[in-house]
This record gives sequence, structure tokens and C-alpha cells, in this order.
Amino acid sequence: MPPATSSNNEEAAYAAVLAELRNGVRDEPLMAKAYAEAEGEENKARALYMRWRSAKLMEAQARERRQAFNEAAQAAPPPIMPRRRYRSWSKPRSYDFLLVILALVLLFLFVPIALITVRVGTSRPPER
Repeated sequence: MPPATSSNNEEAAYAAVLAELRNGVRDEPLMAKAYAEAEGEENKARALYMRWRSAKLMEAQARERRQAFNEAAQAAPPPIMPRRRYRSWSKPRSYDFLLVILALVLLFLFVPIALITVRVGTSRPPER
């Protein structure tokens, strides 16, 4: 079933107002306001009444939908959030071990080479 559009809601509201008028049921204060606005013209007053009454019905329907949505939202349990996993330093990962090994290899490989290079560069040939 397709979702109800605003024009469908509006048409339903006008149909409800027309049914109310045919059954002799009407909102008297609203009809008096419509007569006053129409300055006594019967057809204009009836048109204004239908417009205002349908707007009231649509507002009431929207208010009921909002209230039902809010009640359903309050009744629903809160969403379950996944637990955040914190890094445990007591359990090293496998690549942590490899990083330590790589650092030690680089240290013991390049430091002696650097020292040898410095020594060779600063040493002078013996004088004769």
C-alpha cells in the first residue's frame, strides 16, 4: 500500500467535512466565524467553513500521528550499542613483537656501521 500523501489526507479531510455537513453535524463556533468572515454570504461562508474545518481535522490527525509515534518511541527499548574494545597493553599483538625485533635489528646493524664510518672519516694516515 503506498504511503498517504498530503493531497490524499486533504481529500479525506474534505470528504469528512462534507459528510459532517450532510449529517447535520457542524462546529457551530467555526460556522459563526465563517459567516462573519463571509459577511453573510451563504456559499462563501460554507466554503470558508469547509476549508477551516478540514484544516482542523488534518491538524488533529497529524497530532495523533505524532503522539502515536512518540509513544511507540518511548515504549521501544533503547538500541544496544556495541561495547568499545580498549587496547590491552598486557596482551601485545603479533605485529608489536615484529616491530620490536625490527627496531633491535636496525639498532645493532646501523649503529656499528655509523661508528665505523665516523672512525674511518676522522682517522688520518700516519705521518712519516
